[in-house]
Amino acid sequence: MATVTYAPDLAAEAAVVTPVPRKIWRDLLAAQGPTPIESTPEWMDCIVAAGRHVDASRLYRFGHGRSVVVPLAAPRFGGRLAPVSSLPFDWGFGGLVTGGTGQTAEEIAAVLDDLATLPTIRVRLAMTPGAPAAWTSALAGRFPRLDERTVHVLNLPGSADELLRGYSVNRRKAVRRAERRGVEVEVDRTGRRLDVFYELFDASIERWAAEQHEPLALCRWRNHRANSRAKLATIARVLGDRCAVWTAWVEGRPAAASIVLTNGEYVTAWKSAANIREFGPTCAVDLLKHTVITDALDHGARVYDLGESRPGSNLAKFKAAFGAREERVTIAERERLPLREADELARGAVRRVIGFRDR
Repeated sequence: MATVTYAPDLAAEAAVVTPVPRKIWRDLLAAQGPTPIESTPEWMDCIVAAGRHVDASRLYRFGHGRSVVVPLAAPRFGGRLAPVSSLPFDWGFGGLVTGGTGQTAEEIAAVLDDLATLPTIRVRLAMTPGAPAAWTSALAGRFPRLDERTVHVLNLPGSADELLRGYSVNRRKAVRRAERRGVEVEVDRTGRRLDVFYELFDASIERWAAEQHEPLALCRWRNHRANSRAKLATIARVLGDRCAVWTAWVEGRPAAASIVLTNGEYVTAWKSAANIREFGPTCAVDLLKHTVITDALDHGARVYDLGESRPGSNLAKFKAAFGAREERVTIAERERLPLREADELARGAVRRVIGFRDR
């Protein structure tokens, strides 16, 4: 049952409701326009169903019909001081749901002040790509730590011809090369191909470990912990046909795969994997990416999100070659104890010892 707190000190006639009633959340999303699936109540259902977190989402209701939803999750057994995150590690950027209405400066301040003063050990708030500048600028001063991440986002054009013209020359050549070599692409919306994805995921981990100069066992442990088979199966079960596994095949063998999540007009390439060592020359990855983007265009999507990558990396250049632009995502944190600093010091020491290189 939702808990309602009336908070006249936040703003006139304001109330905070937690967790957020699903109908109100969905109504705000419907009025907002293209939004990542990480901002939806169905994604929160995935997080809760995975077993480690509970729904701590907050609804702020102001006068004049304006409301704001903040998707938040907390550890299931963390107690009252447990950290809250939007969203937990490796669950994406929760952002804000505002229903497409512009909030006043006082309302923005009220929401962020309330979040910054929650009686928890840590509050983490990640904005989504394209978040209103009024919100991101208001974070300063309330959250001592502000970080930026980079994602690549493609605004889909009106036709397939326009889409191809937005690719680099090399990407267009790679797509044609894969077609000539007989690479085949299929889509599964039932979860049946998750095992195929995980096979390629393991092959990718070996490549990532080599590229990062990281011990294979450590790289495998990190990636399996963040993206277990059970987690992927839970997402496929909860989202149904909004979760698709796309696979590129070469002579009957899987060469590349991508888990793609759809929320209306916003499509996200959530996880990707490939056997580059054996199938790199076939350009299967290029044809897979092109096929998924074209399918999103054909089904009326307006935004294709290629995910996070380090600026200047080979992965970032690959995404940009499909016409995607860089978007900055702001992540704000406030801690009662310097846990993040201690964690980063420990991680940094390990990285220096093993000579870790970020991809």
